Amino acid sequence: MGKTDGTSGTVNGSNGALDEGLDVLASVRFRRRRPWPIVLVCMVCVVALVAGGLTWMHVAYVAAQSDCESAISRRDSAVVVYRRALTKATSASSITADDVKDASVVTALGKAVSSGRLSSSQLGGGSPGCTGRVMPDRLRERARAADRSSARARSSARALASAAQKVIASRDAKTLSDAQSDLGTLVASANKLLDYSKGQVSDDATRTALSDAIARATLLVSEHSTASRSATSLASTCREQYTALEKAIADVSDSITDQSGVDCDKLKCIALTFDDGPDSSSDATIRDELERLKVKATFFMIGNTITSSDDSVIARDAKDGNLDGNHSWSHPNLTDLEADDVESQLVKTDRAITDAGGVLSGLVRPPYGSWNDTVRNQAAANGDAIILWNIDSEDWKNRDATTTTTRVVKSARAGSIVLMHSIYQSTADALPDIVNQLRAKGFTLVTVTQLLGGSPKPGWVYYGQHDMIHLGQTKQVEE
Repeated sequence: MGKTDGTSGTVNGSNGALDEGLDVLASVRFRRRRPWPIVLVCMVCVVALVAGGLTWMHVAYVAAQSDCESAISRRDSAVVVYRRALTKATSASSITADDVKDASVVTALGKAVSSGRLSSSQLGGGSPGCTGRVMPDRLRERARAADRSSARARSSARALASAAQKVIASRDAKTLSDAQSDLGTLVASANKLLDYSKGQVSDDATRTALSDAIARATLLVSEHSTASRSATSLASTCREQYTALEKAIADVSDSITDQSGVDCDKLKCIALTFDDGPDSSSDATIRDELERLKVKATFFMIGNTITSSDDSVIARDAKDGNLDGNHSWSHPNLTDLEADDVESQLVKTDRAITDAGGVLSGLVRPPYGSWNDTVRNQAAANGDAIILWNIDSEDWKNRDATTTTTRVVKSARAGSIVLMHSIYQSTADALPDIVNQLRAKGFTLVTVTQLLGGSPKPGWVYYGQHDMIHLGQTKQVEE
């Protein structure tokens, strides 16, 4: 029993040890298998992260590509607008400083066109698009570059469009201003003809039509362009009314010719003119001789010599059919004066003539026959034609009736305007022989207005019936 117990104890002891070893081994195996789920989880996480990263990168790429394409589309649209603005501005550059009301806008446009020309690279030309294997950051940089090009194009387009519009608007304003100025000049002349033609026409309806045309033109002269009526449209209407007023003037002129029975296109006409009056003694004598000889003439008077004692002489001209012309206020050389002073010389003299009972004829003779563009423009603005001469009697030099007569008669030809002076008694003495000898040679003696067909054009310079210089021209023409 003791052995058995001992053996059994040994065996039990061995089994216990074995069990313990198996437990240890099992514990070791358990510890070695346990990390695999963690690894698997980690692998799943990595895959998920990679997949998420790839998805994020794809989403970011798509978004960046979309932004890039939108930016390039905006750039292309801005470039189209820029090129249109550049074309319009380049076209407007053909407008010169003489064509606009404000010359500075032409200079500004030139600078805008020069500085506003963008190179192809500045407009994004040659830049890569939004495709290809590139990172989103690169696409976003391309989008930013396209936006910078868009901003440059839009900025240049705005500057070019603004500069071009200012030039076009200034040109249109100048066109309107010129049209209204021309129409205003013709209105001034027409008003003088309307006054002068009273009782001188064969058909009063022509004067009524002229009065209506003047009223319509006067309204247009002071009208301003509006949103509903552009400057170009208003200028066109002014030009149309100018033509209508010209016709009304021509109709009155023809009616004057019909009434007078004198047509200088068919007759040998010559106009006697007298400067520097009124003079209390010789002026009256000359008018007496003209009335006795049944001759009508034209007097160019100096404004500051007109006094109340001359009223009867000047008022007599309208009754006798003589014309009263403007010879300045104080007889200066008008070419030495500024425009405002020339205007004053003419306006003050017109007022003195009408205050004395005279009728304005729309005729002006600059002292010494001296004129330039300033004088001509002021005469035109006052509604006056410049009347010079092609025969100088030189009565101012010889002061001899016989010499004056010989010079006038010898030089006479159809369509002539004769220069004499009403302040010399020798001229008054020469007048009967001048008239009789000219008539003997077949001449009809007329006023300047009759010689020139009824209504000389304001601003034109006339030396004779067919010898003149048109407004705005410098060369004499024969018509």
